[in-house]
Amino acid sequence: MSAVKNVLASVALACAFVSAQAQVNTNLTYSLALTDGQMTGRFYDGQPCDLESGTPDNRFRTMPITVTTAGDYEFVDQRESPTIQDGTLGIYSGVFSSTSLATNCVASVDDGATFTLAAGTYTLVMTSYGGTNGEGGDLPGSFRYTIDGPAAVRLGAQPVTPPPVTAVPTLSEWTLMLLALSAAGLGASRLRRKS
Repeated sequence: MSAVKNVLASVALACAFVSAQAQVNTNLTYSLALTDGQMTGRFYDGQPCDLESGTPDNRFRTMPITVTTAGDYEFVDQRESPTIQDGTLGIYSGVFSSTSLATNCVASVDDGATFTLAAGTYTLVMTSYGGTNGEGGDLPGSFRYTIDGPAAVRLGAQPVTPPPVTAVPTLSEWTLMLLALSAAGLGASRLRRKS
């Protein structure tokens, strides 16, 4: 009888081991500045998205992410550190529009939530909770999330906000031709005087 119990216990342990999925951790760190893209609103935990539009005045950055293995992914805000601010995330399948937050939004994260995601590429919208003038006013600031799932999430490059373009004044085509003609005339008159 004890041999049968040992065999059953071994089978149960093997089944539990096979059914348990190893979780892989991906760290996401980002920073926001007052020069980043502007949006009015923030994300709460939800699938589909739970959005608040209208407040606060906020900034955002986008990043492509690739989910290689379909499954449940847990997103957790790591704001416990005094140097890390309270962030929010939007997960989009397709193009993100800062004027239409609900369009293409698959899921949204505030403090932490678990979502079932299909394999594929998504647009991650990274923003803050407090914005520039909301509770806490956490911009500019640094933010951090961990993403746990059945496989690592590949993070694309964060776009770098380019410095503002400054116009350089140039002379028009006609002005350059008149300037060249004047220089030629001045040179010709000097040559005549020398000879």
